[in-house]
Amino acid sequence: MRQLVFFLILVWTLPGYTNDQVQRYRGSYTLGHEVNIFCPEINSQCYWLSPSTEIQIRQQLQQLSKKHTIKPYQAVCVVIQGNIDRESRRVGFAANYAGLIEIVKVFGFCGQPEMVTQGDLQHHRWILESINGVDITVLKFPNY
Repeated sequence: MRQLVFFLILVWTLPGYTNDQVQRYRGSYTLGHEVNIFCPEINSQCYWLSPSTEIQIRQQLQQLSKKHTIKPYQAVCVVIQGNIDRESRRVGFAANYAGLIEIVKVFGFCGQPEMVTQGDLQHHRWILESINGVDITVLKFPNY
């Protein structure tokens, strides 16, 4: 009986863990006749909008694109929440991209929502070149 109860609890709670890959991203969304892609700022890859993205989300993205661009194929910076899928088979125009992205929420244009994304938290390498306008010279130490 205990095993059955444990199994039922496990089955009931596991679906909550399937969305672990859903993350918030800031990046460029591009819409056109042969293009429907999102390129997160955190890497140089672009992802085709997944067919599983709901129609309301697609309409929101289209409205943002129309509002913030002059013509098709111009990128607009948006903040979204979604799941990147690099493993599913892609056909047609989607085959030319790194994977699919299912967008589950659109927060808006990059300038509007004040929120932190995964890319904002990644380490940036800073190089100190000068202090108060004085260049810093690099000293090379001998190899011991």
